[in-house]
Amino acid sequence: MSAEDNTIKFPVPSWVRERNRLGPRVAPDELTSRMLVFHQPFRTGIKGAEEAVYVDVMSDDDPDNGKASRKLCGMLLSVKDLRRIVALLDSELASDNH
Repeated sequence: MSAEDNTIKFPVPSWVRERNRLGPRVAPDELTSRMLVFHQPFRTGIKGAEEAVYVDVMSDDDPDNGKASRKLCGMLLSVKDLRRIVALLDSELASDNH
């Protein structure tokens, strides 16, 4: 009896498979085939935007047929602004739960 005979395989939902395919620095759009790809953050030396990250807006037109993702545009965002926005979203979600 091999080790594979004792392995119980669980079905993996398609959304988990897709997230695994895209990687940990990708935020996919829940409605379209677009996504945000976050690059490594870095220090800018610019006052008020000391830490920044490049973000690519991508279109994953037809991954099932092997078509590569296409970059629509790129942005340079302040990490401080991103943290502020996420904190605001968390606060709004917490107030909706009461």
